[in-house]
Amino acid sequence: MDKAMQAAMQQVSLERAHMVAVRASFGAALHSAENDERAYGDFYGACADYLEFIMERFHAQDQASLDMLRAKVPKDNIDAHRLIDNIDATFDTSREEIEKLVDAMKRFKAEGLAGQKTFEQAGRAYVDYCKTQLSKIKHSLRPLSEEYITPEEFDRSSFVTPNSIKREQELFARVGDALPEGVPFKVEIEPQKWSSERLRQKKAE
Repeated sequence: MDKAMQAAMQQVSLERAHMVAVRASFGAALHSAENDERAYGDFYGACADYLEFIMERFHAQDQASLDMLRAKVPKDNIDAHRLIDNIDATFDTSREEIEKLVDAMKRFKAEGLAGQKTFEQAGRAYVDYCKTQLSKIKHSLRPLSEEYITPEEFDRSSFVTPNSIKREQELFARVGDALPEGVPFKVEIEPQKWSSERLRQKKAE
């Protein structure tokens, strides 16, 4: 695996870890807001901006993977194609849910502090959706991806560019800068990897 490809995989892993950290801190702030009257507006705005950006990237990456799998997985593998179709439908819903959060933030910015409680309701709904729905499919495509998608194809479908890296870093830093006192913010990176055996198989094909 060349260095550029490895760097793309590492960047995707980093971005996904950042997203999980932002979403967890966002949820923690929403929980704290139930018991105090602090104004979390700047932090909410930073989280919403980051989640909008990163989910657009992840949807593009995941859609590219789904499209490749749909074309590559044998048609007689009914269970695999059913899984692909189900995840595709889940991604459609995920796009709708992040749009609801973004729209709620736009209304919050227009209304000011008077709109904070309404935004918080939308934020809690989004966090709950991610916990109950998106978490179910976190690793469900991994076996198919490792079998049918090459590291080279992963690299192309990651859409990692110098500009995307810079923008992600800027938005993630904004979240950290706006972090309210007492709200946890922890990043745990899960490596994106292909087994050495699978890489050897790919080279032989």
